Amino acid sequence: MPKKDKKKKKKKDRGRKQELTDYPFVPPEHHVDDIWKVFKETRTLGTGASCTVSLVEERATSKRRFALKQMKKDDQWNPILFKQEVDILTTLDGHPNVLRYCDAFIDRKIFGITTALLEGNELFDRIKDLGHFPEDQAQKCMKEIISAMAYCHERNIVHRDLKPENIVYKDKSYGSLCIIDFGDAKRVGDQEKYDDFVGTAFYLAPECVRDRFGWELKASDMWTIGVITYVVMTGRPPFWGRDNKEILRRILKGKLQFPKSPMLSHEARTFIKSLIRLNPGKRLTAAEALDHPWLGGTGELRAQRHGHKKHKKKKRHHSDEAETADDQHVQSEGKSE
Repeated sequence: MPKKDKKKKKKKDRGRKQELTDYPFVPPEHHVDDIWKVFKETRTLGTGASCTVSLVEERATSKRRFALKQMKKDDQWNPILFKQEVDILTTLDGHPNVLRYCDAFIDRKIFGITTALLEGNELFDRIKDLGHFPEDQAQKCMKEIISAMAYCHERNIVHRDLKPENIVYKDKSYGSLCIIDFGDAKRVGDQEKYDDFVGTAFYLAPECVRDRFGWELKASDMWTIGVITYVVMTGRPPFWGRDNKEILRRILKGKLQFPKSPMLSHEARTFIKSLIRLNPGKRLTAAEALDHPWLGGTGELRAQRHGHKKHKKKKRHHSDEAETADDQHVQSEGKSE
């Protein structure tokens, strides 16, 4: 072997050895020269600034299909994000409404993550098709989403970019949903402070403009779930604007209004208003949201946290006022901007 080739081989072997050390979660046999010798790309599912998601088939069998996320190795953040996303997906493995992690790969140019292939459409597309969900369908949909978020929050993981585009049906029957895209997800400590800013304009929580504690990031996820519930049930976002600046201005005001049509039930409105609240400490947690009467719960968890008795008459009398974005900002039903 020529001297030049020997040097290249030694350099390659050193790089491979270092990667085996740096990424111990990637099996040795998954360190390959070219990932496209392992998989055949069928089509592109989505693209980002430094990553692409493709529908792929395993060449060895030509039967097993996956979603393959390819992250460019020459991007300075991707080595960190690769480790972080695999860690989060493996931690969340086991919940039926969370994207299922399959495996990790490394080749000369990319980091690869394979996940279960979801055959259905995005929730966003389903909303467009229907206009808005009937209430019983909305309840089923939101119960699955919140169950998944409760599972995440119990493990101190926040999603940070929940939106209908990141919630996908498992198949064409529209039977069950799955939360995807944990690229911006993060492990948090409730009392630790975080200053990074991620998310999509319509679904941002008002506290996004400042540093947040870990518990507030969980509450930000829950604001977003309130917004998604509103969108699912009305077909429109609660805070609309011509650009991101105007959207954020309306979010910061927190002036929540409901359309005349479709008319939402009292319990549905109360549920949404208990999540879209300017004060993150007054929002329902994921566990409390699952226990809300609109989703078939008793409301006991929230009552316990606030030191109230379950059927206290005064509590019931003030329920509409208590469950607002902030009481003075909520308009009576039937008004619209």
